[in-house]
Amino acid sequence: MSSHHGSQSLAPPPLPMGLVPPSTYIIPLVVTAVVALTVSLVLPHFGFANKWGGTGHDGYLELAANLYAGNGFRFTADGPLVFHRPPLYPALLVPAMGFDVTVQKIYVALLNSVFFTAACLYTVRTTRLLYLHPSAGMVAVILLMANPWLYRLVSSPLSALMQMSLYAALTFYVLRFLIQYDRIKVLPLHRLAGQFARLSVLTTALCYAHGTSIYVCSVLLFFTLTLTIATQRWRLVLMTLLLALVTITALSPWASRNEQLLGRAEPVTSGAGYTYFLGNIYWDIDNDANHGNPGRDEVVLRQGGIAEPSEDMIAFWGVIDPAVDATLREAMIAHIKAHPVEIAKKSLLNFSDIFFPITHVAWCAAGGISSYCVETLSPYQTATRAVRTVYMAILIGFALFSVFAGSQAAWWLPGFALLTAGLYSLPYFPIATYAHHGIYSLGALPLLSVLAAAAMVRLFTRNRDVTVRL
Repeated sequence: MSSHHGSQSLAPPPLPMGLVPPSTYIIPLVVTAVVALTVSLVLPHFGFANKWGGTGHDGYLELAANLYAGNGFRFTADGPLVFHRPPLYPALLVPAMGFDVTVQKIYVALLNSVFFTAACLYTVRTTRLLYLHPSAGMVAVILLMANPWLYRLVSSPLSALMQMSLYAALTFYVLRFLIQYDRIKVLPLHRLAGQFARLSVLTTALCYAHGTSIYVCSVLLFFTLTLTIATQRWRLVLMTLLLALVTITALSPWASRNEQLLGRAEPVTSGAGYTYFLGNIYWDIDNDANHGNPGRDEVVLRQGGIAEPSEDMIAFWGVIDPAVDATLREAMIAHIKAHPVEIAKKSLLNFSDIFFPITHVAWCAAGGISSYCVETLSPYQTATRAVRTVYMAILIGFALFSVFAGSQAAWWLPGFALLTAGLYSLPYFPIATYAHHGIYSLGALPLLSVLAAAAMVRLFTRNRDVTVRL
């Protein structure tokens, strides 16, 4: 890792974007755009994929429409200001809000296709950064594109693919900084400033893309800072500290806006209390038989200390009343302190369910009681969870093989990539409930595909050139 090993210990610089084969981005762009447009414009005529915006989604379309109309960051023209959704994706949807639904669907399909293509591009670049074999990058993209649930997300007005692409880009540049420190420390100042600016944009954009991202970026920067201090890479230490400072500064206007709404500093979003208690229902923690089986939102509010819940307290998977949000947040903290063992168990179950969603099916079949079990055990849900579990098991199994069966001298590099993949989902473990299409694991998929591809090429070709670039 350290610089005194000489040039042989360093990864050669990755090919510039212009030298990456055009198929790397043309094929994913065309495939995803065609599939997304088919899902959005054709399937509804046959009674499929009819859901567009509305309560089944996260309200990004509604936020964008009201931003376009000059009503502010609200779901409705006369509704309260929203604080449980981040602003970046709604802002990107604004240009399409002046057109009819058909144009909006086309715009969303193309926008999300670009994000998916960017994720594929950085999957190839990360593979080339870490491994020598030329075929590994192509295999990694095939593995990533083999996930059928991504194509439904491409046609939906959700931010999941944007988050995946931003995280794929950020982890690529962090890994490149760690590997190529000798090159970085001799770069001209203007080149160094350009790379620093790119990282700052990525960390800021990722944080503005989702509330959990600020924790992911914080851990990633802390780990990078610790590693660079331990290896005495002082220039990179300074860059990491400056990167954190710039990101915090960029988030401060939105944090100030949220403080005025909530009475406390919230860098991006609030609303963890709602998802926390919703997750408790999922795993039957203090569920009290759903309090006589009312709606899940009412159960969440009652568990969170709201004596007289009402429907107008919640919209688009989150509370919209600052006072209710504060009550749920305080109740969540108190519940975690009072039940640490249960929440640790819940975190382990969520970890397993996020990556292997057959977990909840097995839990329900084994006698677990939850209002979610009825839908979980339906033939369609069981089948989709089983297929997703097989897909994730293949990715993670080969990724683990690439770490523990690779070069002992360079195990830290794929090992760090594997930990970075898991880091994306870490904030969801104590609070989240199940989300369709596996959006809580999406950010991990590019890195898992990279590691799995290297292991597959090495196993199936028996080519020893599939080694870590160190």
